[in-house]
Amino acid sequence: MQAHELEKKLKRLRLGRMLDILDLRLEQAQQGKLGYLEFLDLLLEDEINRRANQALAQRVAPWPPNSGVYATHTLAGTASRMNASWNASGDMNSIAPCLRRWL
Repeated sequence: MQAHELEKKLKRLRLGRMLDILDLRLEQAQQGKLGYLEFLDLLLEDEINRRANQALAQRVAPWPPNSGVYATHTLAGTASRMNASWNASGDMNSIAPCLRRWL
């Protein structure tokens, strides 16, 4: 099989990035006398790790993209801000500023 054919098949299966590590894994397989299943397992493990790292990077990326601002607002933070503005007496005048934020 030619490298070009393999590249087309990997891209069709959306495994095109596997080509980046394929040569290294082939060398390791030849030097270490890896069996077919061990070789395939290493390739698939590399792809799983690459995708997991990419997903993690997307989750912690700034939003909107290229803004340099990270999503830091959480429900817990909102609740603590609301509790801070709520007066211990619980009268409606103390909750009005909180309600204005949500209305």
